[in-house]
Amino acid sequence: MFRYENNENKGIYPRKKKFGEFVFLTDEEYGKLVETDGKEFTDACIERLDNYIGSKGKKYKSHYRTILSWVRDAETEKGGWKEATND
Repeated sequence: MFRYENNENKGIYPRKKKFGEFVFLTDEEYGKLVETDGKEFTDACIERLDNYIGSKGKKYKSHYRTILSWVRDAETEKGGWKEATND
């Protein structure tokens, strides 16, 4: 589970929110994904992961890291998404 790194909040877990039926992210994690990939692509990745978890019953320690590790690539390949650009 994700922990804050600074000493001030050491040991405190940030509150995760439900994104879909099975995907949980903190506001910070969601914000990072949107900033990097855009809202539309981020939401498509969350939907893909949500459907995958729902159909396969998989469990992941971090849905954020799961999106970073394989969901982005799978959604890009499937959806024909272009690489994110910071205009």
